[in-house]
Amino acid sequence: MQPSPLQPRLKPNAPINPGAKGEWNYRENPTFYAELADSLELDIGIETTSETISHIPDMWARPLLVEMVLSNTEHPLHRKIKAQWRGMLTAIALAEVYRFPLAGLKVDLHTSDDVFLSALRSLIPHREKTVYLTPTNPWLEIYVFTWETATSKNAVGMSSPLTLVCPSEQGNWEGLPWYQNQQLKSPLPWYEEDGSLSPLTCDELTRDDQIQLKLWLGKLSEELTLNNPYTAKLRELILEFQRELTQNITNNITNPQRRNCNNLQYFQIPLILGTIETLNNPIGAKPPLLEESSLLLTQSKSQ
Repeated sequence: MQPSPLQPRLKPNAPINPGAKGEWNYRENPTFYAELADSLELDIGIETTSETISHIPDMWARPLLVEMVLSNTEHPLHRKIKAQWRGMLTAIALAEVYRFPLAGLKVDLHTSDDVFLSALRSLIPHREKTVYLTPTNPWLEIYVFTWETATSKNAVGMSSPLTLVCPSEQGNWEGLPWYQNQQLKSPLPWYEEDGSLSPLTCDELTRDDQIQLKLWLGKLSEELTLNNPYTAKLRELILEFQRELTQNITNNITNPQRRNCNNLQYFQIPLILGTIETLNNPIGAKPPLLEESSLLLTQSKSQ
C-alpha cells in the first residue's frame, strides 16, 4: 500500500527544513509562516483546471487574488492569470482598431445607499493598495467592463487600482480573436520547452498590432509614477510584455508613431483612474492605404 503522508511534501529548494520527529517548536516571526506556505509542494493539478478557487466570502477577492498571483511567479496560477491579464489589456488597447463591443460601467461607492454597494464599501481594500492616486480611496470608483455578443451583454472584467485591469474568472468574450475554447488567452504566443505553443496563448496579433501595442504599453508605464511596491511590480509586468513584443516583431520600423483614438468616450463613458489616461485612449484605427483599397480608380473619357 502506497503511504499517504498527512502533510504535503516540501519543495526541493524549500527555505525551511523539517524539525525532529515528535518535536514541536513555537515560532513568533510571521515571516516563517509565509515561508512555510511557499515551501509546500501542492500537486493538485491546479494549472490545468479551468476553474480557480473562488469560495472566499469577500467581494473584493478577485482583484486581490489577481494582484497576488501576478506578483508571485511561483504561484501555480501565475501563467494563467498573466495570460488573461494580457488578453484583457490588449482587448482594451485594440478596441477601436477592431471595433470591439467593449463598454465601461462606472460603479461609484461614495454615497450610495444601496445595500449591496454599502456591503462593498464596508469591505473595501485599504487606500494604499493602489498604483495611482485619487482624492479619496481609489477603490471607491471602479469600472466594470462589458462585452456584447449576439445574444447578451456580459461583464468580463473590472478596473483595479492594483493591476489596472482585472479579468473575470469566466467572462464570455465570444468574438474576441484570442478568446478560444471558452478561455481568455494571451494574444502573444509563449512556447514550451518542447517548442509547442502554450495552451494559455495564441498568435493573433498583426505586426502593426504589435508595434502599436508596444507603444501604447510604453505610454501606460510612463503614467505609473506612484512610488510603492505595487507600482514597481506592475511596471515589471508591462516591461516584460513590451520585451516579448519586441522579440516577436520582425523588420522593426524606425521611429514608429503611436496612433491615438479620436473618441475619448469609446467605451461609452470616460475611464478616469487618477493620472492614468492611456486606458481611456485606445490605439487609433489604422488609416486605409491606397494599395489596400478594393476600389479601382479610372479616368473618365469625358475628361
